[in-house]
Amino acid sequence: MRPVKLKMSAFGSYGGEETVDFSKMEGGIFLISGDTGAGKTTIFDGIMYALYDVTSGGKREGSMMRSQYAPPAARTYVELTFSCKGEIYRIFRNPEYERESLRKNKDGTTKMARERARAELYLPDGTLYPGTRREINEKIREIIGLDGEQFTQTAMIAQGEFLKLLLAKSEERKEIFGRIFHTRLYGRLQELLRLREKEAWQQVKQLEQALEMQKNSIRWQKGGEESGDWGDRLEQTEADSPELLTLLEELVAAGETRERQLQKEKEMLGEIRTALDEIGKEGDSAAKLENEKQRLEVWLEEQKGTLTRWEDQVKRAEEKKEKETAVLTARQVLLQKNLSGYQVLEEKQRQYQKARHTETLQRAYGELLNVQDKLWERGEREEKLAQLEAKIKELDTGEKEQKRIYGDWQEQEAACRRKTEEYEKANEAFIRAAAGFLARDLEEGSPCPVCGSLHHPAKAVLPAQAPDQETVRRLQKERKVLEEKREQIQKRLLEIGQRIAGCKEQVRQLGRQQVDPAFACERNWFLLVLKERKDLLEEIRELERQKKHWLKEVHAEEETIPLLRELTGEASLQKRREALQGEIAQTAEKEQAARREQAALQAEIELQKKELLYEKRQEAEQELKRLGKELRQLEEDVRQARTGRDAFSREFHQKVGEFQILEKKASDARRIWEEHRGSFEKRHKEGMAAWQERIREEEPRMERGLKEIYSQNEGNRLCLEHLRKNQKAYQEKKSSYEQVHHLSALANGSLSGSVKMDFESYVQRQYFRRIIERANMRLIQMTSGQFILQCRELEHLKNQGKVGLDLDVYSLVTEQVRDVKTLSGGESFLAALSMALGLADVIQSAAGGISLDTMFIDEGFGSLDDHAREQAIRVLYELAGDSRLIGIISHVTELKEQLDQQILVKKGTQGSYIL
Repeated sequence: MRPVKLKMSAFGSYGGEETVDFSKMEGGIFLISGDTGAGKTTIFDGIMYALYDVTSGGKREGSMMRSQYAPPAARTYVELTFSCKGEIYRIFRNPEYERESLRKNKDGTTKMARERARAELYLPDGTLYPGTRREINEKIREIIGLDGEQFTQTAMIAQGEFLKLLLAKSEERKEIFGRIFHTRLYGRLQELLRLREKEAWQQVKQLEQALEMQKNSIRWQKGGEESGDWGDRLEQTEADSPELLTLLEELVAAGETRERQLQKEKEMLGEIRTALDEIGKEGDSAAKLENEKQRLEVWLEEQKGTLTRWEDQVKRAEEKKEKETAVLTARQVLLQKNLSGYQVLEEKQRQYQKARHTETLQRAYGELLNVQDKLWERGEREEKLAQLEAKIKELDTGEKEQKRIYGDWQEQEAACRRKTEEYEKANEAFIRAAAGFLARDLEEGSPCPVCGSLHHPAKAVLPAQAPDQETVRRLQKERKVLEEKREQIQKRLLEIGQRIAGCKEQVRQLGRQQVDPAFACERNWFLLVLKERKDLLEEIRELERQKKHWLKEVHAEEETIPLLRELTGEASLQKRREALQGEIAQTAEKEQAARREQAALQAEIELQKKELLYEKRQEAEQELKRLGKELRQLEEDVRQARTGRDAFSREFHQKVGEFQILEKKASDARRIWEEHRGSFEKRHKEGMAAWQERIREEEPRMERGLKEIYSQNEGNRLCLEHLRKNQKAYQEKKSSYEQVHHLSALANGSLSGSVKMDFESYVQRQYFRRIIERANMRLIQMTSGQFILQCRELEHLKNQGKVGLDLDVYSLVTEQVRDVKTLSGGESFLAALSMALGLADVIQSAAGGISLDTMFIDEGFGSLDDHAREQAIRVLYELAGDSRLIGIISHVTELKEQLDQQILVKKGTQGSYIL
């Protein structure tokens, strides 16, 4: 990548527009010098901002780069033309900033407008790259092959960046290299291994806890002879050992044996209880029948009063129906007679509303006509102003086109002049060389075609650069082609001039008709037309709102819609206006007559209302419906009372029949029980009492024991299953954890007994060695073989802190190693410059196919003596060669005398400028 031209406007310390033409630099080294704060580094900022939307030092954003010297209306932008791999690109970028608005307020003042940040990238074929700012930034990275961080370290070494890499700690170098060489992937791998280790450890601990919980959940019968033995054996066995599984299997087998014994005892007690239950069934059956007979007897006695109450309820419902039916029927007849009176009332009300509407409609028609007249007048005026506005815009477009064509004509005229001069020079040289052409073929003894002499002692010499006739003819033809193009452009220029003159005349004529002559000068026409047209459009909108209002008033009655359409139609509105003009005189008389008619109708309506039971027909109809509903409800009440009485009567007589049957069954059962009770009690009385007592005591205890042993066996069997599964999983997870732990400790530099260097630092160490190797190639030349840099060996690294990227200095004179921080100021600058150049080499090599033809170095040469400075400049000259361009910012006077190519930056009261 090589910059061709940089244009900055109101950017940084530059208040106006400044251009740096790098194409004038012929390669090698050039110097950028000037006063402190004049804006030398801003040139680098401009290049970095144009390419990557950041400044060279990375401390200022683009939005902070608007110049304090910029005029309020000035635009802030940077435009960079650069070449890459033989192709020319152009990028335009402006930050977000505030500037004075180009439009003025009505009072003549201006307000501040915010300009949004934007970027435009023009490709080698001249087309605009269609992408957002983010996409353009990515496209620049794709074209150049480097991101902003890499570009800063390779092509644009900003002020203060020299020593940053040289004197940084190992951890700081790791952060720098991570951004430049994109090694954070290895850091993420370290973090992933650390997370995997933590996750594996948590899984192991979870399984340990689960095993311990399952061991603690093992149950056995306490209080027995073997209970202490089971407890001691479990306590001495580890939760993850196979012996625990063997012990639990023995405990489950013992529990199952005990469960079978208890189950046999329970079955024996069940058989004895069944026999006892059969003995008492006959006595229970007789008692039950007796109880049921007594219950029915009580119920029948209670329900005799209920049957009487149902009879009373039916009687009261029938009496209420007979009493209220006559009253409700009479009121229904009266309401039916009133309904015809409501029809007369509604007709009177319609006549009254029609009379009121006629008066409102006449007033609305008058207002509607007035609004329509105003709309016609304003619409015609607005149409003429729109024509004038269009002509003014057409004139403005034509003048811009004329200016552009005139520029083309000037360029073509200049090309014609150049080609004419070239042709005339070539023709003159051809004529002067004619003698040489004739003498070129003369031989001694042959006559000269000019003088006829046979001897030619001094033949004319043909100049080495003399054009031939074919060249002259070619130049003549090229001049003719250019002149023809110039005539075509001149013809177009005349045509557009005539069109503009005609347009101007039309604008003047329309302007005199539509604009106040006191203000109708060409400069004010457009503004006056815009203002008046805007006011007219606002007035037209207000009239349209009024028109809608009166149209709504007229639409209030459906029967007036045909007349409304006739009034508002474009064709009939004029006729109706003329007819209404004649009716205006009769309006007052018609209005008085209408009011008298309204008053008479209103009096009739009030009289009719007094004769009716209700004010509205709907209220009378609702009352009629209510009366009918009330009559139907009375009939329903009577029906429900009769239905309830009949249903209860059937149920009562059914229960009487059931009581009679049950009374006979109870008598038979009591007789049979009396017959068998004597012999039954004599034979079983003593044995039954003893067995009943024993069952009452043993059965609950046996049930509890069965539940406990069953629960114990089920829990132990489930625990045994889980222990087998979890012990296997525990061994697998523990083995997996040990592997991940070793990998994580190795990758993160925490492996016991080894150097504390993580995986990312190890990868970066390979880049670091290559950077130092490339840096030493130049450092040896700059220091005349005094010292070199070297990456600290692993055996010399400390076992505490983050290491691996430590830097030492090796003296080629004393053969001793010392810390890089012991270098002097000048030595530090040379070492840092060598590191920066080495880093640039490695980045270009790592990126692959990257061609950086330009490098910028900001300050640092002031700390060198004459010899060291000359050595450094010599190395930079070798680095530049014939094709690469290296720019240096410096205040050193000797560099101004030593370097021929220079850019001088000056500071002025209106901002900086470039000489």
